[in-house]
Amino acid sequence: MDIVYVPRLVWHLTRLAVVAVLVALAPVVETVCGTLMLLGLLVSVAFELSGARAHFPFWPMIALSLGFGVFLVVYHAFIGLLSR
Repeated sequence: MDIVYVPRLVWHLTRLAVVAVLVALAPVVETVCGTLMLLGLLVSVAFELSGARAHFPFWPMIALSLGFGVFLVVYHAFIGLLSR
């Protein structure tokens, strides 16, 4: 084996290990992010529509909730990028 192929082999083995961990954690990440996104949106809308919304940060909560969805998309894109 040439010395040129050793770094490539190390990169492929490392990439494979990282993809395996990310794919194994995918159901947990999907459940947590999906739940936090859905609950955040529902609670934000409920507080906005109710009359008892004393100083509730509506738009930051909407942004945070949608951020969980964006994180999930980036997570799957990262898995796709590493699995090529």
